[in-house]
Parts: sequence; C-alpha cells; structure tokens
Amino acid sequence: MKSVPPNLVFNIRITVKNLMTSPPSTIRMEVSPDTTVAEILWSAQEMWRFNLAAVCLKAGKWLLDPEWTVKDMGFPVDGTVLELIPHPGFDGDIRRVW
Repeated sequence: MKSVPPNLVFNIRITVKNLMTSPPSTIRMEVSPDTTVAEILWSAQEMWRFNLAAVCLKAGKWLLDPEWTVKDMGFPVDGTVLELIPHPGFDGDIRRVW
C-alpha cells in the first residue's frame, strides 16, 4: 500500500450531539484538520441558537479548549462524537439567542 504524502489533507466527519435537548439532537459535519473547536461551536450555535459563552464541547470526559484544532485533538477515525453541554463555569442564562 502506498504511503500518503504529508501535505495531503483529509477531512474528517464528526457528529455534535446536543445534550441540552430532550431527546438529544445531532448535527453531522465534515471538518478539516485545521478547524478549531471554536469554529465547531459557532456552527452548533447557528443550529441551536444557544448563548455561545454558556456552552462547551466535550469528547469523552474531556472539555475541549476552543483554541484546539481537530489535528491537536487527534481524532483517529470518522464518526467522532462531540457533546454540547452547558459550560460548568457559566452562571448566567443559557437561553436561546434569536
């Protein structure tokens, strides 16, 4: 099997699951390795219209830093599930922003 040149960029498919809705709703997106967590949060905010400061993403047991890229997190395969949760340090209103 041929090796892949290092400058070739592959997009990865992820799922963002909103745990603040009942039942949880999801969106699927295709992101590049240079996409930041903040950009994924912006896309989720456009979909569900929550206050951006009031929500965060987690993968497994880890809260994701908005400055991290997909490459930094090292998602190994397509189909990685990120969960949208209330930010633990936010004490304001999570209300939807219209």
